[in-house]
Amino acid sequence: MKPSCNFFLSERIALAACKAINRNPEAPLEKENLVKLQHGNISKENAQKNINTLKKLGILDETGLPTDLGRNWANEITRKDATTIIVQTSFPGGTIQASSLPSNDFVAWTAKNANTTKSVAEKSVTTFRILMRICEPETPKKESCRHRSPQKKSTLSEMSDQCVMRVPITANEEQIRTIAKTALELNIPVEFF
Repeated sequence: MKPSCNFFLSERIALAACKAINRNPEAPLEKENLVKLQHGNISKENAQKNINTLKKLGILDETGLPTDLGRNWANEITRKDATTIIVQTSFPGGTIQASSLPSNDFVAWTAKNANTTKSVAEKSVTTFRILMRICEPETPKKESCRHRSPQKKSTLSEMSDQCVMRVPITANEEQIRTIAKTALELNIPVEFF
């Protein structure tokens, strides 16, 4: 995190930005797009603050176009790796380890290591936590399940009999091959859509 950075990102807008970037990765993300995607539930001022943060994090360039990093961040399959890069380049070194501290201590650590005020550090910590929360891909939805005792823990092979992994075709060719190969090795049915 650069000392002058002031991150302000809401989870709802971050997810809307992902959706907008995935829909049209060649178009600039503008505050009007975010307001529209949120059905007018956010102000243009709030949307602009979030867009400014997306630019500071390297997700958007200065014109609002998604960067390569931004397109990877918007894609659920590559989001975790992109988030790691974002954290490494935008937050102080050691942020991930420090995030296990109690909340007040993490804010104090961030303020000290980013050379910033407590209020700026609080916003940055919130942004960091949002990035980390949304970087985990959603658990694949179970298409069909067998009834089993809730106390019994399933083995990987038992789980493969219970689930169909649905994968959007927003993945690139290499990612699709990796997913297909892994699914074949684990005997998990995959549907690409």
